[in-house]
Amino acid sequence: MATQFSGSGSGGGPNRFVIFSEVMFDPYAWDRFDPPDKEGFVTYSHQSGHPSSTIKITRSDGKVLSFEVSGDYSVQIRENVIRFFGTAGEPSGGHFH
Repeated sequence: MATQFSGSGSGGGPNRFVIFSEVMFDPYAWDRFDPPDKEGFVTYSHQSGHPSSTIKITRSDGKVLSFEVSGDYSVQIRENVIRFFGTAGEPSGGHFH
């Protein structure tokens, strides 16, 4: 199941934090920005010039969230934690199968 997420949100930073065992990006569609931010998170960004792509996040319990990204969107990763913008009103654990 793919879910479309927008890359912007009110209130500042990402609103979902997930402990993961694997994150898979479509090759060549994402850029990595170094150095890490002051909290140690590295930003991976999908730019609007790239075709739409998919990101797949496998949680530590084996459940998977896969969603399509188009336009400007970014996620941040530190060790085994990923943070990103989720859908407003979505319950904790929403869309993981």
